[in-house]
Amino acid sequence: MEERKKTQVADMDRGVYDIKNNFEYSYIADAGLTEDIIREIWSNKNEPEWMLDFRLKSLEIYNRMEIPNWIPDILHSFHKLYPGIVIEVLQGTYDDVVYWIKNGVVDMGFLSASSAGDLSIVPLYKDPLLCVMPQNMERHGDGEYIGIDEMKTYPFVAQRESTDADIQNFLKGSALDVHAKYHVVDDLAMVSMVAHGFGICIMPEMVMKDIPYEVKCYPIKPEAYRIVGLATQNSEFMAPAVSTMYQYIIEHYKQKDEVDV
Repeated sequence: MEERKKTQVADMDRGVYDIKNNFEYSYIADAGLTEDIIREIWSNKNEPEWMLDFRLKSLEIYNRMEIPNWIPDILHSFHKLYPGIVIEVLQGTYDDVVYWIKNGVVDMGFLSASSAGDLSIVPLYKDPLLCVMPQNMERHGDGEYIGIDEMKTYPFVAQRESTDADIQNFLKGSALDVHAKYHVVDDLAMVSMVAHGFGICIMPEMVMKDIPYEVKCYPIKPEAYRIVGLATQNSEFMAPAVSTMYQYIIEHYKQKDEVDV
C-alpha cells in the first residue's frame, strides 16, 4: 500500500476560498460622534431641518449625561483602599449585563431584580418610578402625585417590550393598556419625545436625575418602584479580588432601609 503523505498548510491553494466582493463605501464618517459629524451626515442624507435640530439636541443632552452617580464614587473609594486591584467597567442594557455575567465577561453587574433571572442578586436600592410629562401639558388631575386613572387619559411614549422589564411589569400590573404610537429603545430618546409633546412616559427616578430635558416628573400613586441590585453568577465562588469588591459594594452602598426583592 502506498504511503499517503500529509498535506502541509503552506502547500494548499487557498485561492478558491479567499473570494470576496469588491465594494466602495458611499460615505465613511470619522470616529466618534460630534456636532460636525451630525451636520455632515444630515447634509449627505438631505434630511429635514427638524431632524438636525433633534439630533443636535440629543447629542447635547447625551454629552451632559453621566453613568449613575454612585459608580464613580465606588471606583474612587475602592481604589483608595485597594490600589492593586484593577477594575474594568462595561456599560450596557440589562440583557447585555445578564449575558456578560453568565458567559464570564464580567464578574458582577448592576441589574434590576426583575431582570436578573436565575442570577444571584443582592438588592441595594429602591428606585421609585415617575410619570414624566411635557413641561407645558395641562394635567387632568391635581396634586403632587399622579394616579393610574389619570395616566390612562394621556397618550404614551413607550419603550419596546424587550427594553425595560420594570416599566412593562408596572404597566401590566396596573392594567394600563398602553396603545402608544411611538416606540423607542432608549431612555434619552423616550424623554426627548415627551419633552417635544408626543405624550407621557414612565421612568425611574435615578435615570431622570441625569436627564436635563424640560419635563415635569410626578411620583406615582400607589407607589411604584424598581429594585436595583448587585448580580453575580455565584456569590459563593469568587476570586479573592472579586469577592473583596463585591463585599465592599454591599457594605457601603446598600440602602440603609430594608430593601426586599
